[in-house]
Amino acid sequence: MYYNIISYRKNPDLILAGNVAIDGGSGQVGPRVAELLGIPYVTTITKLDIADGGNVTVVRDVEGDEEIIETSLPLLVTAQQGLNEPRYPSLPGIMKAKKKPLEELELDDLDLDEDDVEAKTKTIEVFLRRSGRRHRRRRGGRQHRLYPSDLLRQSV
Repeated sequence: MYYNIISYRKNPDLILAGNVAIDGGSGQVGPRVAELLGIPYVTTITKLDIADGGNVTVVRDVEGDEEIIETSLPLLVTAQQGLNEPRYPSLPGIMKAKKKPLEELELDDLDLDEDDVEAKTKTIEVFLRRSGRRHRRRRGGRQHRLYPSDLLRQSV
């Protein structure tokens, strides 16, 4: 789906992506999109400088050290924490943004079917595993040893 959205925009010079997703932290979305688009990518960057002429210098975090990579546009990078200091919008800026048009895309605009965007996985069962930590609860002057899952079961 990301590939279709980017293709719809026609040849971007720079694509910024997050480093990892919340689904499993595998960091695969950015590199896979870059492969589909046929453009180079650099992951876990902490600094990005773009010079005139499309030359790019990237500083990348590598196990407690830094690696400096020089490449050119077009490029996809995945951002690591520390890439920038966020700017907080002012109230007038927020009000101006509300008035700007928002382009909404339909599946047909991206040449996608409903089957392409439906979930590919299904949750069958969710359970809490008993941990080794036990909690003690006083009840009527006696102490009871409970696992965290027992506490959850009793609170429901």
